[in-house]
Parts: sequence; structure tokens; C-alpha cells
Amino acid sequence: MKNLDANFSLHSPENYKKELTTDINIILKKITDLLIEYYKHSSVNIKFKNINYNKFIIKRGLDTLINIFSLLLYYTNNVDLAYYHCQKAQYFYCEFIDQITEYEKMIDEKNIIPITSREAVNYVYKKNIYTIPDEYRNFNNNEFDNNDYYKIKIDIINSYLYIYKTLFYKLIEINYFYKSDAINAINDINNNNSKINENFLEQLILITDKLNNLLDKSLIKIFSEVFDNLYFCLEKFYTLNNLNTNEYNIFFEISFIIIKKVIKNPNFINNINNNLKYYNKNNNNFSNNINIVDFMKLFDLTQSNIHYSK
Repeated sequence: MKNLDANFSLHSPENYKKELTTDINIILKKITDLLIEYYKHSSVNIKFKNINYNKFIIKRGLDTLINIFSLLLYYTNNVDLAYYHCQKAQYFYCEFIDQITEYEKMIDEKNIIPITSREAVNYVYKKNIYTIPDEYRNFNNNEFDNNDYYKIKIDIINSYLYIYKTLFYKLIEINYFYKSDAINAINDINNNNSKINENFLEQLILITDKLNNLLDKSLIKIFSEVFDNLYFCLEKFYTLNNLNTNEYNIFFEISFIIIKKVIKNPNFINNINNNLKYYNKNNNNFSNNINIVDFMKLFDLTQSNIHYSK
């Protein structure tokens, strides 16, 4: 570990690259591997009794990792370095959060000022981005200002990061959808019901694989808008129809269909996005008695069977 720390030191000039030469598909694979690893680790190690707080803490850790990766990549142009420090950061974060759970047990018994998740984030930042020497913080400013290709590449990566944040947020919600107690939800994930959890994770992995392999990476910006519009549209649909169903599951299924259709016909993405925006703006467009199949027909998304396959 000490050798790795030295190899990826944020104080070593040789770790700051002049250009971001790594292929964008390799960068995207690093990002998805990192987020999947964090998701698995945090889902079984962050255990608050309040389910909403539990979800909030896991999401805050996800945000923290994404911020660290994005900033380290910007400052260093070194993908392996960013990945290495993010791997360490997720464990720093979960270990600090574990201290909060211990304090939570003691607060009722003693007058102890609780530590917060904000302190956990600051603690993690102090281990990486806060340690970058000032002379390296402006290292890539000229590159970013004067190199259009570099700006486009960073912009695409940031768009992917935003989409993955959205998708992993939905995955986190799935884990606790039917649960009123986070500890029971975690026990189910670890025991008999882990298969359900793995099924949704597998769906997400296949979705990210397809997104990573898009030939036209410029489409990712529109995908970002599509996924947001799809989520709000589904939320409206479920609310109007008083449906008590796991819309996050449907969100993944429809997202997968959209990606497959766009791969076959890139023009489809603008059509679906415009349709979703239209239905989001007009509250009366959904009948209060249509089912999810009818919903999908509205957007030309029907398939006899949905198969999550490459």
C-alpha cells in the first residue's frame, strides 16, 4: 500500500499529465467499476435505522466520489491516479460514517454533540483533493481554455457522471422501496432477498455498458435530459393513477429500451425527449385509467419481452 501511495502521490510532479490521452471508453469503464464497488460496499456497511437518512448518506457518499474523480481527473489528467484515490475515498467515507452510527447509539444516553455526514465528506476531501499543492491547481487551465478537443472530452465525461449519478440514485431507492426499516432492508440484501438486489444491479450494469459503448458520445448529453424527463414523467403517471408499484424498476426497463432504440436509430432520441417534455408540461395528457403498457405505447416503447442482454 505504501508503494501505491507513493506511485499515486498528489505531491509528485510526474503524476500530473500535460494531456488527457486515455481513451474515453477506458475512463468510463473505470467510473462504472468504481461506482459499482462503492454501491456494493456502502449498501451493506451503512446502517442507520432511519431509512431516509440511510439513503441520504449513501447518496452523499456517491456524490463525494463523483466530485473527487471529476476534480482529480481535471487537475491531473491521470485516470489511474483518480481511480486509486477514489477507491481509498469510499473506504474513508464508510469508516467515518460508521463512527456516526456509534455516536447515534450514545446520543440518547449521554450529552454528546453528534458528528455529521458533512464532516465525513470534509474528512475524505482532506485525504485527496485538499492535499493538491497550489502550484498544481492551475496546471491544466491553459489546456482547458485553449484546447477544444480537451474541453469536449471533459464535457462528455461530466455528462456521463451526471447520468450515472441519476441511475445509481434510482438503484439506491430500489433497495429500500418496500422497507420501513433500513436494518431489515440491509439484512434482506445480505440474506434471502439478495437475488432481487443483484438483479437490479445487473440491469444497471448492462445499461451503463451500452451507454459506455455509444459510438456517438455527443448523444450522452441528450440522454441526460431524457432520463430526467422519463423519471418525472413516470412519477406523474404513477401519481395520477394511484399506483403503488416500484416505478424505479420500470425506469430501468424503459431506459434500456430507449438506449437500444437510439443505437438502431439515433434520431429516436430527440423524438422521445420531445414527447416526454410535452407530457411533463401538460398535466391532463395522462388518462387516470391507463396501465404501464399504454404508457409505453404513447412513446413508441412497447416490446413483447424485455431482455437485458448485450
